[in-house]
Amino acid sequence: MLKMRLLSTGLRVVGVVSALIGTMGHDLGLHAQQARQDDLKASFIVNLAKFVRWPDDSFAGPRAPVVIGIIGNDPVGPALMRLAETKTVGSRPLLVKALMLDGSLAGLHILFISESHRHQMADIDVRLRGSSTLTVGSMKDFARQGGVGNIQLVDGMFRLEANVEVAKSRGLSISSGLLSLATIVRSDQEAPRAR
Repeated sequence: MLKMRLLSTGLRVVGVVSALIGTMGHDLGLHAQQARQDDLKASFIVNLAKFVRWPDDSFAGPRAPVVIGIIGNDPVGPALMRLAETKTVGSRPLLVKALMLDGSLAGLHILFISESHRHQMADIDVRLRGSSTLTVGSMKDFARQGGVGNIQLVDGMFRLEANVEVAKSRGLSISSGLLSLATIVRSDQEAPRAR
């Protein structure tokens, strides 16, 4: 009888431990999947830069870095910083800066705005007027709210929404090849127009 109770208790303990390990494994799998998405999103941003032309006076020289600023706490930031160690945009190295909302936005070529700062978009937009900064986000309606590029995960693939009007107003030229693959939106437009 004692052996049966010990066996029964042992089986329950094994069951609980197995359930915990299974849950942890599932959580670790989700964490790894999210980390992979952040790495892919960072790569998407760097590759996006290869299809954008900035005004000639945007860079101090031919080998001056492409400066990427990140506002907000987003896991894409560390992924971009890792990429900056090994990747370039043409002959230009990457320089990634974590920024405070009230800090300077001068000298940026790309500004990634995290979803945590969605409600500051209007203020950021005003501060960037007259600059040639490519604003990039990954949130609903980002490009319609004045961002240039919005990275969306659709059917397991990253897709770009582009606001060409805002890009032009900032002196940015986006490759027609890239735009042919993007969804073109306009500021405050209700539904995207597929291209």
